[in-house]
Amino acid sequence: ETPIIPSAMVAPIATEQDRSNLNSSHFQPQTYIDSLLATNGVKDLKEHNTKLQAASRSLDSDMQMLVYDNYKKFISATDMIRQMKTDVESMEEKMNVLVSNMRSISGGCKQLESSLRPNRDRVDNLVSVDRLLKRLDFLFELPTRLKRSIQDGAYAEAVSRFQVANRVLQQQTHIKSFDKIRIESEHIVHTLGLTLRETVKRADRSPREQMATARLLLKLGSNADCLVHDVIGSRKVRLQEGIKRAAAAAAAAAAQTEGEEGDGQQEDEEDEEDEEDE
Repeated sequence: ETPIIPSAMVAPIATEQDRSNLNSSHFQPQTYIDSLLATNGVKDLKEHNTKLQAASRSLDSDMQMLVYDNYKKFISATDMIRQMKTDVESMEEKMNVLVSNMRSISGGCKQLESSLRPNRDRVDNLVSVDRLLKRLDFLFELPTRLKRSIQDGAYAEAVSRFQVANRVLQQQTHIKSFDKIRIESEHIVHTLGLTLRETVKRADRSPREQMATARLLLKLGSNADCLVHDVIGSRKVRLQEGIKRAAAAAAAAAAQTEGEEGDGQQEDEEDEEDEEDE
């Protein structure tokens, strides 16, 4: 026969509400976050984050008060021991008081430990939620931050932020809000890539600037062979322009020299004519 298990011995099944309840032992941060994302907007999430931080500070204050009360009892016992050393006649009575105080301290410590345990768990849960909310805030602000970095000319910073966030966004394409952020961010970075590509192609840029720009384009997934072709092509154009300028300068110098020689020959002829006239 199958043994009958008493209902008290069967572990309760965690419900969806239990997994989203901060005070439940079955609390799961990811379930809690998914619930918030499904039912709240960005503004509500920020307000909820502020409330969680306030609750965390309140719990921290309660923990400090409990520690302070226990510390006061410990100081009281210490003072009692000091008094016992100076009053031998009342040693027995004071020892009884000391035992009583020690028992009170022991009880207070147990009570403190018991009180702090659920609070500590709640603080850990709140910290975990706070970290997740900060990450969400970073993702929601990504397009704005990318535009600001590009406007400030901080292209490397923009590329780095996109790389960090895109790994998360690629895994959350099933969430509509995240997918929208991904599409907008990729459009911004695509436009940035076009700007950087033009920089690589420009012959008036220094080799160092071109190589730094090419490294950013490689991080964005550009083809390495194409980038090498662009850099070499721009260097070739720069070299050809330099050769043209050098040739033009040489031609101008030669023309000036011929002009000076012609003026000198004309002066010699005039001097000979003057001598014949005389």
